[in-house]
Amino acid sequence: MLLDGLDEGMNDLPRLDKILLHQIRVMEPWQRQGLRLRIACRTSRWPDALEEGLRALWPQTGQVALMTLTALTRDDVHSAAEQRGLDATVFTEQVTGRSAEALAQQPVTLNPLLEAQARGEKLPETVAEAYDQACRTLCTETWQQGFAQRQEQPAVDHLLEVARWAAAALQFSRAQVLTDGEAVHGALHLDSLMGSGIPGLIPELDCRRRELMHLTESGLLTPVGRRRWVFAHHSYQEHLAAQYLRSCIAPAVRAELLWAGNGPARHVLPEHEEVAARVAVSDPDLFEELLDHAPLVLLLADLPALSAGHRQRVAKPCWTQPLRRAQGASISLTRRRDAAGSVHPPPEPVRDNEPGSPGGSGGSSTRCHGGLLRTLPPYRSPHPVRRSA
Repeated sequence: MLLDGLDEGMNDLPRLDKILLHQIRVMEPWQRQGLRLRIACRTSRWPDALEEGLRALWPQTGQVALMTLTALTRDDVHSAAEQRGLDATVFTEQVTGRSAEALAQQPVTLNPLLEAQARGEKLPETVAEAYDQACRTLCTETWQQGFAQRQEQPAVDHLLEVARWAAAALQFSRAQVLTDGEAVHGALHLDSLMGSGIPGLIPELDCRRRELMHLTESGLLTPVGRRRWVFAHHSYQEHLAAQYLRSCIAPAVRAELLWAGNGPARHVLPEHEEVAARVAVSDPDLFEELLDHAPLVLLLADLPALSAGHRQRVAKPCWTQPLRRAQGASISLTRRRDAAGSVHPPPEPVRDNEPGSPGGSGGSSTRCHGGLLRTLPPYRSPHPVRRSA
């Protein structure tokens, strides 16, 4: 059994991990004995209580295995370029020479690099630029469900603004999908997004049914049922929602959406950590607040877009305070980024056995911007496996 996207499920059902563990506990012993279970989850969202519960149910060494997905290798990038009909050697050298290796480590950011190269365009230099290119390209592609064929296509910039509004509405509501059918729990109806102007500080562009229908037929959304859609990749939703918050929402309101708690208990809501990290790159006040209250969230930021001084400030708290094992993997990744986007530890020595140190237990992870790779490693264990991405 494969349970994919536990982290996204917990966005809509916060107790999902506890429900899952309860369902396994009430199984008969012989049923658990024959169960082969994989759970895919973002590394930083993996619930420790679930792991402890699984280890209690399968206490023998090796019965519960933890795995992380490693970054794409240079050979993987070379092969992907060949499959696109590109000069793979030239492409790989350009990626390395432009300090874009970190972008080539995940399919969701590698694809915009390949597409830009195929069109003869300048390669994106940051994660944000890669997502911008990908979203812009997807806006021009359609599912050809009928409406787009009969109506004039809105300008790409207009459609992107509508997409940002829809992404923010999904991100900060309890809805899981957009719908144009019967109103049901967990679905955000397109009619609720319509208006004479996209909500924000200065409403300007229309958000009418025409624009929304074109959005549903664009490559940015994918159908998940009759008249129901989600963003093609959850990280696209987070990227666009962050852009909407940055440009359309007042800082005070933004803080209410992202933060919970006060004093030492102040923290970013787990389902919004990626969004907060993306906004912090260009929001000095949010950057400082994260540094004070939730520094590990900044590891999810577009690190190459930060100055060297800011990257050092991000790194220091991560090496001077205890880390959860799950977040150690993210640090391990940032340490191996290219020079333009690297995070270096402070001068103090770091023991080899510390989580996230080069020789420690941090391991590797493709966590940085949300992509759960669809390629599963060979599976041979007859016991539950937790895989994080």
